[in-house]
Amino acid sequence: MLNGLPGVALSGEHYGYIRELRSIEHKVERTSHMHGPAWQHRPFNKDKFYCWARSLLEIDESKKITGFKEIRYNDFEMLEFLVRLFPSAKFLITYRNELAEQLKSHHKAHGFSTTSVDKLRAETQALLDFHQRYP
Repeated sequence: MLNGLPGVALSGEHYGYIRELRSIEHKVERTSHMHGPAWQHRPFNKDKFYCWARSLLEIDESKKITGFKEIRYNDFEMLEFLVRLFPSAKFLITYRNELAEQLKSHHKAHGFSTTSVDKLRAETQALLDFHQRYP
């Protein structure tokens, strides 16, 4: 529906693969600080890394509003990575109040590790905390 609006291009879900990019960021950054005979690295170029990571999403930059929908990014560390990856982005956060119903939906979907209402509650709180920090 949103893609029907002039100047808008939103892609669908990515099966959470941006989480893997966060893991790569962490490993490359950590490795760049290691020194010794086996550790010979140039400093981590974050700008190059983020440019490369954004290129994987194939976002249509000719549009005024671009982005993607993903429901698997629900912890504060991952959301902070998205801020680093997209520093000028605006985030639209939605969540459910009926956590038991949401858990049923998760059990039907693919790629979810959420196993309890308590975990969903913690994920929802992370989203709300993120919104507090990045209104």
